[in-house]
Amino acid sequence: PGVAHYMGVVEALLARTGYRGAHEALADRGWLPGLQEGFRLIRRDEGRHVSFGIHFLKDMLEREPRYRAIVEQVFEEQLPNVLDTVRHFDFPHPIVDVDGLVQFALDMDDTPANSREASAHERIGLALGRDYALHGVTPPIAHLYPQSPLQRGWLAARGRPVRTPASPQVEQWLALRIHAWTRGRHFEDIQLTPHHLAQLDTSHCPITRELLGDDNRSIDRVRDDAGYAAGNLAVMSRRANQAKGSRDHQALQAMAASCAAGPITRIGGLAEAEWDRLAVLASFVTPLSHEQAAQIPLRVLPPNRLRLFNPIQALQAFITRQLATPGWSARLSRLEALLPTDTLRADFNRFLLALAPRVLAAAELQEPHEIRWALEDAWSLPLVQKRWARFALQLVPEQAEALVERAAAKKLSPVHVQRHDDGTDGWALATGGYAS
Repeated sequence: PGVAHYMGVVEALLARTGYRGAHEALADRGWLPGLQEGFRLIRRDEGRHVSFGIHFLKDMLEREPRYRAIVEQVFEEQLPNVLDTVRHFDFPHPIVDVDGLVQFALDMDDTPANSREASAHERIGLALGRDYALHGVTPPIAHLYPQSPLQRGWLAARGRPVRTPASPQVEQWLALRIHAWTRGRHFEDIQLTPHHLAQLDTSHCPITRELLGDDNRSIDRVRDDAGYAAGNLAVMSRRANQAKGSRDHQALQAMAASCAAGPITRIGGLAEAEWDRLAVLASFVTPLSHEQAAQIPLRVLPPNRLRLFNPIQALQAFITRQLATPGWSARLSRLEALLPTDTLRADFNRFLLALAPRVLAAAELQEPHEIRWALEDAWSLPLVQKRWARFALQLVPEQAEALVERAAAKKLSPVHVQRHDDGTDGWALATGGYAS
């Protein structure tokens, strides 16, 4: 009973529910990113602890069926206490979805005594079906056949109260999960929430620059050998996504080079400039040597919440974004003051003298996407890239990373910068992005 009480009730029901509520309350408001990261790591470790504990209970019950009644009694006695505890989060002005937390606690009540052994694929399908029901959404008809785990999970939860009506972000989150599940792909569900997906949205495709709508918008992985995880997703047009396929950074570079060489100048519906943007996009999540990364023109700015593996590209994007908002000259002067040598400062200024005039020529632009395109197009000038490479190659990765962090600490960034100690946590790189 001690293991059932601690691992099944305290850890699985109370601790995981509490950490989920705290993490979601902070994430929804953009508060305390460091504490959010702490809760994320705690939730990851709690999941491991619970898995070991429940696995132990299942093994024990297979060997000693006489203990089944004791384990069942622990859960039956303690579940009401768990729900009463969670409901105490309901302050006069709660900052968490209390009903959602209560339902999450109920969903965690998957006792080894009452559940047969199921495959990982089946368990994910059951959980996905429950979430469809709890958000009041009917799953796609293709999954509503009797043997489908998703259908069984949906039917089992249909009698429970519906959470708040599903927002477009929740519907997108459910659709993305079912897309990953049907293809056997890994979906990291701690950070990859509806709120996270909402932050990825953009008005225009970063690759083709076409206006996005319900008929042509897609969201997918940038790196095909990784799963659906925070930091590996981008919104783009379906045309760009289909053309990209499973190509990596090197293969995308080859497509751009082929269009440039001719005689065929469009492949898969994309021209050289669009293949170039795809290649740069893929480079952000591809570990490259410092020398390689420093030689890549910033033909596309990193989409929101994409993780940048190469510190020199993070610095490149950080500096370029400065020119999108007023006061950039003063901010870049403060950044220049952080450089350690006169030579670096001189080369930094030479680079800015090449980049800034092209951007200033587009000063009358008002729309954010037009300003973004002007910044990206400035990098098509050979002189801009030449002077950037001369400056960047004098740095080492650690210096580039430190410059971004120090500049962000001094509030010099127009966008939020967050450092990740383990940038590929939850990406399932060991399995090529597939569910284990």
